[in-house]
Amino acid sequence: MSTNNFEYANKPKTVSIQNQTTQASSKTPGPLPSLLNSETASKKINSSTGYIYQYGIKNIGLSHSLYQQAGVFVTKPINVEGNIVEVSLSTSEDHPLFNELDGMATDRVTSIEYYISLEENPSPNDWVSILPEETKTIKCEKLFFQGSSAKLRFTADIGDEDNTHVYKNNILISKSDWYFTDRGASIQLATPRDQSAIYTIDYVPDSNLLDPWTIKVGDRFSKKVRQTERFINGTDSNNTIKLSKYPFIDYDLVNQSSSYDPNKSDYRPIDVFLTDATIAAGNGQTQKEFYPMVYSNKEEFITKNRTDYKNNKDSKLNKYSINPDSPYKVIEYKQEKNKLIFTESFNRADLYYNEATNHGNATVVVQYDYLVTSFRLKIILRKNTGDELVVTPLTNSYQLKFKVMK
Repeated sequence: MSTNNFEYANKPKTVSIQNQTTQASSKTPGPLPSLLNSETASKKINSSTGYIYQYGIKNIGLSHSLYQQAGVFVTKPINVEGNIVEVSLSTSEDHPLFNELDGMATDRVTSIEYYISLEENPSPNDWVSILPEETKTIKCEKLFFQGSSAKLRFTADIGDEDNTHVYKNNILISKSDWYFTDRGASIQLATPRDQSAIYTIDYVPDSNLLDPWTIKVGDRFSKKVRQTERFINGTDSNNTIKLSKYPFIDYDLVNQSSSYDPNKSDYRPIDVFLTDATIAAGNGQTQKEFYPMVYSNKEEFITKNRTDYKNNKDSKLNKYSINPDSPYKVIEYKQEKNKLIFTESFNRADLYYNEATNHGNATVVVQYDYLVTSFRLKIILRKNTGDELVVTPLTNSYQLKFKVMK
């Protein structure tokens, strides 16, 4: 940094200004001060004037900036709701470009690495490499050797020789001086390694072995959260309520039983209660509460989940009835994604007017589980050269994309 033309004002003389008046008071301990006449008092008053100065600096400029070999950025935990099955990444990057000259790196000497962790407090082994969707050919990846062997971040397509190059200090080295091992997961030097040099590689990832642009998640990285929602006005006009989250269905538990029943099994994806109800029960009586079947020892005034979780077939709902010839005092419903469909609306209409079609009103209370997955993104920006002090890559923006099972 250089500075020119500093301008300073003359430093003012420091003046101590005191203007004190002491008054006698019967409440003050100790002897009273002596009285001053007006002539003496006027001589003790300091009437000096204070001045305030402002200092300024102009013509400041930066002569150059220096960058470290690497910089690391880690996000705070990113919580995503739903049954996440895949994560992908989209980015916008900038890299300083260089011309190809005498075997130098064809376009750049910098690289950016991206990692995803699905752990709340990740250890070094919990980070998984991921490529942005826009990156088809990996450029200038820095190689970290153990002896004369270095593992790549992704498995290389060893058949794509046109896009595969290894550099030493950004100078292309002969293909006879190195070769792939572990089916393209690592490279091996055939000549002694220069421990003071920086080695980099350009290559195309082998997506047939592993998709480098997506990370499979699965519910093992998620935590279940119990949700309770109340619908005091019943359903909409189509006898449907929309939940704020997508319920998580644990199909491993569902498929453990050949005759799974979502109402009587220990594992129940959804429980529905009807409370504060005025639902006709027959003989001029009304029922105030309906409980899930597992919570009641009765076969009437209960709610029943008719969703076919094993075969995913649409289920027909039986309607509530207080007809003496065919009484069926059960409220049935089925789940479709984040919606529950009933045969009644419970819409707070007057019982006298809606008894024929809806039999009454109620607050619908739904309990279910949903998943929350916590992610962290790590970005490493590398300057893979020792002589270029002022170059650095940039990540202008990034976007994580999640595929959710609904």
